[in-house]
Amino acid sequence: MVGVGVIGAGHWGPNLIRNVNGISGLRLVAVADQQKARLDRLRPMYPGVNFTEDASALFSNPEIGAILIATPVGTHFKLATAALQAGKHVFVEKPLTDATDTAAALAALAAKHGKVLMTGHVFVYNFAVVAAKRYIDTDHLGKVCAITAVRTNLGRFQQDVDVTWDLACHDIAIGNYLLDSAPVTASAVGGSFVNPGHFDTVYTTLRYPGGQLLNINVSWLHPRKAREMVIVGAKRMLYFDDTNPGEPIRIYDKGMQEEPGAAPELFNFGTFKSAVREGDVLIPRTPASEPLRDELQHFHDCIEKGIPCRSGPRQALEVIATLEAMARSAKSGGRQEAVTTKVAT
Repeated sequence: MVGVGVIGAGHWGPNLIRNVNGISGLRLVAVADQQKARLDRLRPMYPGVNFTEDASALFSNPEIGAILIATPVGTHFKLATAALQAGKHVFVEKPLTDATDTAAALAALAAKHGKVLMTGHVFVYNFAVVAAKRYIDTDHLGKVCAITAVRTNLGRFQQDVDVTWDLACHDIAIGNYLLDSAPVTASAVGGSFVNPGHFDTVYTTLRYPGGQLLNINVSWLHPRKAREMVIVGAKRMLYFDDTNPGEPIRIYDKGMQEEPGAAPELFNFGTFKSAVREGDVLIPRTPASEPLRDELQHFHDCIEKGIPCRSGPRQALEVIATLEAMARSAKSGGRQEAVTTKVAT
């Protein structure tokens, strides 16, 4: 049984608290938040749990073996450092930190102390995303050519980060997970229409080592909430809609096929139409589960069983390096920038 302390009871913290309380092998010991009103709302729901405004009390508590951090990104490095130095396993909500240097420092510190350091890239634990990866890995879709991701809504505007750090980090993590690699270049254009200095709409193209493209559209200024991804394979295409929990995946048996005996230089609109393959649309059955619960179960298994972490320091660092490259590109008006990472354990 791993005793758990949660730091941060604001927007996402209560979800962590609820899921920790339902996982065998994890025991909620304490919750810390600087705002007493937040603690007072939670206190009646979790009798026996210690609620405190002093986060440092969790680091010194011998009953706590793991710390979950759900605070603004600017606080992640300081809190995670203190937790690791106190000998705790650490789970940090995405992104791990706001810079590759600090992310690499945390990775080195976790390795030094032999502790699990995991980032809450919850979508790589989404049952539909896991199923999509299985379709890729079994060659059901064929070689992936391109991925398009759309993640939009009206609000919620963040004060400390722009829309890429809030939303695009999800699609970067998904793309890296699906393709088993990090992008090599990023190009992005964005606009700050509400809060000057913070992009609220960004369009990004990432290029991967295998030649695949990942195009990401994220915005806080959109009339419709969208959480969509299209994976274009050489054999089939997959559509993922996270706003449709009943039928999140559709597989389209569509693609291009060679015309027998056709010379490439004679390829024209007439032969193009005849070369398009129109097949069935499959809606596979995907078992419903809460991704956050699966994510925290994985965190427990990494601690107790020593299994490799699906969203560990390396994956977190690759996402942050990509976000930094996107920021450089957007500030330059869309220039293609290299994605560079430091080695993490």
